[in-house]
Amino acid sequence: MSFAFAEDGKAAFLERISFEEPTVGVESKLKKKLVLYEGKIPHMYLDSVGKVTVGVGHMLPNLSAAQKLSFVNASNKAATKEEIKTDWDAVVAKGKGLKASAYKHKDSLTLPVAKIDAQMASHIKSFRTELKKIFPNFQNYSDEVRLALFDMIFNLGMTRLKKKFPTFVQAIKDEDWKKAASESKRKGISGKRNAYVKKLLETEAKKSADAGQKGEKQ
Repeated sequence: MSFAFAEDGKAAFLERISFEEPTVGVESKLKKKLVLYEGKIPHMYLDSVGKVTVGVGHMLPNLSAAQKLSFVNASNKAATKEEIKTDWDAVVAKGKGLKASAYKHKDSLTLPVAKIDAQMASHIKSFRTELKKIFPNFQNYSDEVRLALFDMIFNLGMTRLKKKFPTFVQAIKDEDWKKAASESKRKGISGKRNAYVKKLLETEAKKSADAGQKGEKQ
């Protein structure tokens, strides 16, 4: 499902620092995973639930939203509203259930890469704000936990995350990473994507458990 977008830095970035200004390493990981699981498609297509989408999981709720974007035609000129409507109608007419590439046709319009990247950066910023509202300690979570939460909210949106995954949300707030991992499975996405998020949270659970054992020995 496209988000209403969302989904690699190492030891130096594993410190629990504020995500107000994300580190290059964490943001790089996030963007790579989002592109991997959402795709980076320059033309309009229908996502798994039949929503018109473009770029990195950027859902377009209606034709008006599409006509506000900077699409270009085959001549690399700014697309007119009429051209965008024609493309929109052609995509919708094919129906859902096809690969993104199947929605491309000879008159498909494209969104420049710079615009797609700007969209993704904007979504990351807005979802970061929403995650901080849901989880007061978000800025103190490890990279693994923050990456897992970004993938969840990018895929589900804030409303569905809170309403459809209340046990998961509470487990995160309780810092019960093992429970959160077991409650992170979503429907309608690839097994690899679910496994990715589960692994991130299981890794955090193991780190916490190891830290606890180390503390007991001291």
